[in-house]
Amino acid sequence: MSLAILICFIILTVDSIPSIHSHNKVHSRLRRREFVQEEVRKSMLNYMTSIKGEITDIVIEEMIGYYNSQRMKLYYLENEVSNIKNSSLPIRNTSRILRNLAERLLKEQQSVALNLSSMEYKIKNLTTVLHNVLNDLHQQQKPVQHVRRLVSAKQSAQNHQASIDCDDVFSQQLSPVREGIFRIKPRFATESFDVKCIFENNIGWTVIQRRINGTIDFYRRWNDYKNGFGDLQSEFWLGNEKIHQLTVQGRYILRIDLQPWNAPMRIAEYGKFSVDNENENYKLLISQFRSNISTAGDSLSPSWDSANGIPFSTYDRDLDNLFYDNCALTYHGAWWFTNCFQSHLNGAYIRSPLALQNTARNGLHWSTYDLYHSMKATTIRIRRQNTFETNH
Repeated sequence: MSLAILICFIILTVDSIPSIHSHNKVHSRLRRREFVQEEVRKSMLNYMTSIKGEITDIVIEEMIGYYNSQRMKLYYLENEVSNIKNSSLPIRNTSRILRNLAERLLKEQQSVALNLSSMEYKIKNLTTVLHNVLNDLHQQQKPVQHVRRLVSAKQSAQNHQASIDCDDVFSQQLSPVREGIFRIKPRFATESFDVKCIFENNIGWTVIQRRINGTIDFYRRWNDYKNGFGDLQSEFWLGNEKIHQLTVQGRYILRIDLQPWNAPMRIAEYGKFSVDNENENYKLLISQFRSNISTAGDSLSPSWDSANGIPFSTYDRDLDNLFYDNCALTYHGAWWFTNCFQSHLNGAYIRSPLALQNTARNGLHWSTYDLYHSMKATTIRIRRQNTFETNH
C-alpha cells in the first residue's frame, strides 16, 4: 500500500513540472513585454519633450495621434495576455497563443521604430528649415538678397559647380557663418584651393593677406609669393597666381583693413583691383579710390607715387622702379614697389612700442595714415563688384 502511494506521488510530481516551468516562462515573457512597452512609452515621451518648441503644431498632433494609436494596440494586446493568464486553457494552447502574441508584439515594435525613424527625419528637416527662416528674419535680410542666395544655391546644386569665390560661397550657404575656410575653384583655375572668407552685410569677401602677430616670416622668394604661404587660420599670403585667377574672372573691389597699435581700425577701399599673370610679373592694376568711405588715405594709387601698373617685386626678383636699389631686399618684404613705396604691408612685423618709433619705411607701412607707425594687424580682402551677376 505504501509503495502504491509513493508511485502515485512521483507521477503527480513529474506531471506538474512542465506546468510550473511553462507558467514561469509566461511570467518572464510578460515581464519583458511590459518592460518593452514602458521603454517605448518613455522613449516617445522623451523624444517629444526634446523637440518641444522646434516643430509646428501639425507635427505634434501627428505624433500624438500616432502615439495614441500605438498605445491602444498595446492596450488590447495587454488585455489578451491578461485574459489568457487568468484562463484555464491547457498549457500547450497557452504557449502557442503566447508565441503568436510575442511575434505580433515584435512586429509592432519594429513598426514603431520604423515610423519613429521616419518622423525623426521629417522633424530634423523641418527644424532645419525653421532654423534657417528664423536666422533670415533675425538678420533682416532683404528679399532680393535672400532670393539671390536661394537661386544661386539651387543652380549650383543642379550644375554641381564649385564656388568661384567667397561671395559665391555665401550665396550657397543656407546658414552662413561670419567667417571660415572654404574650397573654391575660380573659372580659369585648373585646380581648386582653400581660401579664408569673411561674410559681412550679405557679401562674401575673399581674404588675400592677413597679418596679426608676426608668427609667419614674410621675407620670402618669388615662388613663395607666387604660390602662397602661411596659415589661413592666422597669417598668410594667398599667392599671386591665385589672386590673378580670382581677379581675372570679373571686376573686383579691394578693401584693406589697418589696425594701428594706438587707434581704432582704419580702412582703404578701391573700386577696381586686379593682378596680371606671371608673364606680366603680377602687375598691379588699381584705381577708383573710395575717399568717401576710406579712413586711412590712399597709399596705393596717389598721384605723386602710384603703384598702378607696377610689377610685384621680391628680393630675388628686383622689379621696382629704382635702378640703384632693391626695395624688397632693403626693407625685408615684397610688394608692388615704386620709389621705394608709399605702402608696404608685407614688411617685417614690429611689435609695440617699437612700432611707434621706427623710421618711415619699416614694418607694415601705410604712409597716408602715419609715416612712423607700423601696423598691429592688416587684412587685405576682395569681392566682385556686382554680386548679382557673374562676369565671363
